[in-house]
Amino acid sequence: MKRLCSMMFSVAFLLSLSSCGTISSSAPISSTAHETSAVDEIPTDAPALTVGCAEFSGVFSPFFAETTVDRDAVELTQLRLLPNDRSGMVLLQSSNGETTAYNGTEYTYYGPADLTIAEQSDGAMWYDISLRDDLCFSDGTALTVDDLIFSLYVLCDPSYDGSSQLGLLPIQGLSAYQSGSAASISGIQRTGDHSLRLVTDQRDQRTLYAISEVCIAPLHYYGDAAAYDYAKEQFGFIRGDLSAIHAKDDAPLGAGAYQFVSYASGTITYTANGRYYRGAPATSILRLYGQSQEKWATWPDKLLTGELAIGCFDSGMGSMDDTLEQAVGNELTRQLVYEAGSSNYEYIGIDPERVCVGGAPDSDASKSLRRGLVTVLAACRTTGLEQAQQLGLGGFSAVVDYPISSTTWLVPGRDDAAYHTIYDATDLTTAKQTALACFSDAGYTVSDGTVTAAPEGASLSFEVRMMAYPDGENGEVVCDPVYLTLTAAQTALADLGITLDVVNTYDLNDHFPKYGDSDLWASAWTQVDMAGWSKEYGVQPPLYTFVDPGIQLDMVYASNGGANRHGFSDPELEEMLTEANAATDLNVRKELYQNCLERVIDWAVEVPLYQSQGSVVFNNELIDATTFPADLTASYSWLREVEHISLN
Repeated sequence: MKRLCSMMFSVAFLLSLSSCGTISSSAPISSTAHETSAVDEIPTDAPALTVGCAEFSGVFSPFFAETTVDRDAVELTQLRLLPNDRSGMVLLQSSNGETTAYNGTEYTYYGPADLTIAEQSDGAMWYDISLRDDLCFSDGTALTVDDLIFSLYVLCDPSYDGSSQLGLLPIQGLSAYQSGSAASISGIQRTGDHSLRLVTDQRDQRTLYAISEVCIAPLHYYGDAAAYDYAKEQFGFIRGDLSAIHAKDDAPLGAGAYQFVSYASGTITYTANGRYYRGAPATSILRLYGQSQEKWATWPDKLLTGELAIGCFDSGMGSMDDTLEQAVGNELTRQLVYEAGSSNYEYIGIDPERVCVGGAPDSDASKSLRRGLVTVLAACRTTGLEQAQQLGLGGFSAVVDYPISSTTWLVPGRDDAAYHTIYDATDLTTAKQTALACFSDAGYTVSDGTVTAAPEGASLSFEVRMMAYPDGENGEVVCDPVYLTLTAAQTALADLGITLDVVNTYDLNDHFPKYGDSDLWASAWTQVDMAGWSKEYGVQPPLYTFVDPGIQLDMVYASNGGANRHGFSDPELEEMLTEANAATDLNVRKELYQNCLERVIDWAVEVPLYQSQGSVVFNNELIDATTFPADLTASYSWLREVEHISLN
């Protein structure tokens, strides 16, 4: 049984390691020796930081890496243009450090560039990028804006076949360049040796994230430096031919904290980059052991014996709960749990056009009806999760109390008071009493703790549609927490005189077309790693690792949104979204988006359920725990500060 449950969530592991970027550190900035070209020699017997992670695909390119674990491996060697903080917010002025708070603690983050955004009178957007002037690649070659321009042109090439979607943005002159009617992209403008301006025709929420995730790859390594001349509209490769760049897929070179040495037998070996602009890593050798799912169960023992210093775990590992509990219960180890990067945020949606009173979905009575259902459903979430975990589901999921994925930057930290809403778990007895009061406010007849009649234009019976894997011996659903939540709510509502019919359709062809015919449904907003999946299933990959929340909110809550399964339209909410989307200050946007979600809560059209979680375990005897980063999140894994991790 544990094995079956684990398989349901195995895909999430591929996403448990967040993309690496620039590092949070208060360490002094060191000078770099640009004139040195040889890789620093590090003794092969030097102590190594050993890490167990998911299996690699072997495409180690800053342009073409196909899986999350491959991208993580590559970005250890690269500089990503802009960092993000622990909440996932992109930081614009980090070249000398930018400080933000998370769960009441201030952290300072560093990146290789600053970005200024300005909207022009014609609606065009200027993104002015200024690079530090002390950057160089691990081979000693100085990093300049021409390396960045080269990288941008590769990502915008008409033949580009990687996961980045920079080439789909409204960059001025991009379509003309891709069609061959222009020799260059007019919206990529070199303004100095260490600066450029990116111009878009219009505001697009994706642009900032696209820019932030660009790795500054070395022109002299991936391209042809002799074929680069900005003034002559030559950019280091032949437009439409990326074969020479693809030829370097197996051995990345960059300006990141570590230098790639080798990949053999599923293991990547790195050495510290002494020319890294934040200073050489504390540990001179790093090894990532990529393992198949079958070998994950050996990690707890290897952590205890010291064969591994760090192991990464997630909800896909339910079959090894017992051994993992032994490892984390040992004084030799320390476990840190955080929201998983897969964004596996599950929720129950409610159609306000179907669940209402008198055909008025926006009336107070209709909202009270839905609030009664929401209250009971929310109170059953903890029960559903606990039952599933007892039956073998891995322990790496958590109840969430905010109606959006916890991996987005607009969500307050769990320790912040603003995080807790009406969804905050209550005991079922209290929830039932609250629900009865809500039903009464909606015009239902309540007598002796039971609903006996519905008002005109309302119902006593509702259908919820979901998709759960039949994992029991007799074809029943046993360990799916969403299913267990719904069946618990079904029983609780029946006690109140309300019928909730739970319909499980595992057949995709039968499930999705009938969303519009159901009163409620269980679904998920999942930002999966589709770079590889798209090739097999013909599915377009997600825009970016962490989608701008404005994009998600527009898709789900705008009347014409592509994922608006609720079937409702709220003009005031759409005006609020428009205002939030137009703001260039991310802190202002965060507040405005939170106001939008408060209105969603008022409508009572969604019940947040569970967020996948990841877990990193490390051996205290091997690692100096004071150097391990705190407050890990999906946006900020331990890999973001890997160069500070010291061995005892």
